[in-house]
Amino acid sequence: MGKPSPALVNSATDRARHRIDLITSRALRITLDAEMPKRHAAGECRHCFYIGDGRICGQAFTEWTCTMCETPQEAWPNTGTPQLCLSCATRYGLCRNCLADDGLRSRRRINIVRHKPRKRFPASPLASEGQKP
Repeated sequence: MGKPSPALVNSATDRARHRIDLITSRALRITLDAEMPKRHAAGECRHCFYIGDGRICGQAFTEWTCTMCETPQEAWPNTGTPQLCLSCATRYGLCRNCLADDGLRSRRRINIVRHKPRKRFPASPLASEGQKP
């Protein structure tokens, strides 16, 4: 293998310049977050909305269930299903894909309210008479 030709060097330089321009434009889009209303409507964090092309998935309609409310969702068009339904993502301020906080803030806990019926115990017969059990 001999010296690289000027054409090879120029081609590699163009590819490197293109990759740098792409990274710079993505960083600017993430920083400005000009499409915030559209991003919130999609229930995604800045990373998933602006860069989210790194997910690998198969092309098959996939049944999935929200991890928060445990409600079965409509079939997703590929195997890269979200973690949360749009309702839970909005309610808890989380990204529906990667579960990151929408504002990229650290949290100590997540206030999760499961809407499952509580067990109702019958009232004590003594309580109705005003006596202590």
